[in-house]
Amino acid sequence: APLLFTFPDLNFPAINDSDVFSIRGRHPLYDLAYARFGEPAYLGVAQHGARKSLEAFLWGVEQLPEPPQFALQSNDFSGLGAAVLRQGAGDDQLYLHLDYGPHGGGHGHPDKLALTFWGRGLQLAPDPGRLAYAAPLQGSWYEQTFAHNTICVDQQNQQHTEGTLTAFHSEPGLAIARAECDTAYPDVTMDRTNIMTDRYLLDVFTVRAGTEHTYDWLWHNFGSLTAGMQTTPLGTPLHDANGYQHFRDVTTATTDADWSATFALEGVQVDLRMLGSPGTEVYFGTGMSNNPPVDCPMLVARRTGADATFITLIEPHRGARSIESIKRLPVTGDESAVAVEITHADGRVDVVLVAADTGVERTVAGHTTAARIAWFTTAPDGVPTTVELE
Repeated sequence: APLLFTFPDLNFPAINDSDVFSIRGRHPLYDLAYARFGEPAYLGVAQHGARKSLEAFLWGVEQLPEPPQFALQSNDFSGLGAAVLRQGAGDDQLYLHLDYGPHGGGHGHPDKLALTFWGRGLQLAPDPGRLAYAAPLQGSWYEQTFAHNTICVDQQNQQHTEGTLTAFHSEPGLAIARAECDTAYPDVTMDRTNIMTDRYLLDVFTVRAGTEHTYDWLWHNFGSLTAGMQTTPLGTPLHDANGYQHFRDVTTATTDADWSATFALEGVQVDLRMLGSPGTEVYFGTGMSNNPPVDCPMLVARRTGADATFITLIEPHRGARSIESIKRLPVTGDESAVAVEITHADGRVDVVLVAADTGVERTVAGHTTAARIAWFTTAPDGVPTTVELE
């Protein structure tokens, strides 16, 4: 099970009060495990070492074969309350960690439905991890909702709580996870759907409430951040508490239209594209992550109202991008449902539908379905594929 949780580079993500650390040092145990069970996935760890251990000498196979080039499967770790999505193989893999479960006691952080993202050989969007418990930044940054890739409501921390995984699906070419939490903030329901292929991550994050709130969608990503719009310096702190006070070098813009940003890191470019909504305020600046702290660029997309939906396409790539465009599509039969069309550079088109209610027939782009999540794709050769989740 530990291997199934790691990034493709065999590091564990830093979740709650933990650090990024590698499983490679356990190679003697995986040497023994491979000899006992013959599981090819164990070779990925067993090969990291000089094979001078007692386990290898007494019980290991005479010679370890080369590990196969394949990706581990996506998994729902229900006991931990974490869904791990995987797509692709080798250095081109994508990995997503969605935290939906128990708070974690005294070591937990208020970060329900937070994401950690790894792709193209690098950790891209981190969980901040932790510092020494007595360090001032541990309380003022690392334990704040604002320091995580989730949504912050009214600039306040989430309550210590847990959510529920409501959908999970994995097959070659497509992985889906959906989670919900209605106890992080009073009167607010958070509903996050993540759809991942070997080319992109689609994030549909909806918040619903009975009264008006300010919703901040948060994204922290290593690399050099470039805003895809004209911005101006903010001049004053975005807020004076709950982690916001550490958000620095902030520039801002307001837009009704679709907008974008890029993060460039070690030959990898991460293109982030968010579909527009009236009065969206966007803030670009610098936060921090890791132990000891290092700068980590971040952005905040702010919307105000009783309800809000943030639709974001995140594409990490080396060289030319694979995705030409994303646009919102009308849905017949359910005005609250979200549908988008994603056009690939090779001519493939994906249509994605995300809805709240069951038992309602909806039509989008000629497809009719009662599913809460639907993915329709047409390959360049015209062959269609459909995945529907109730």
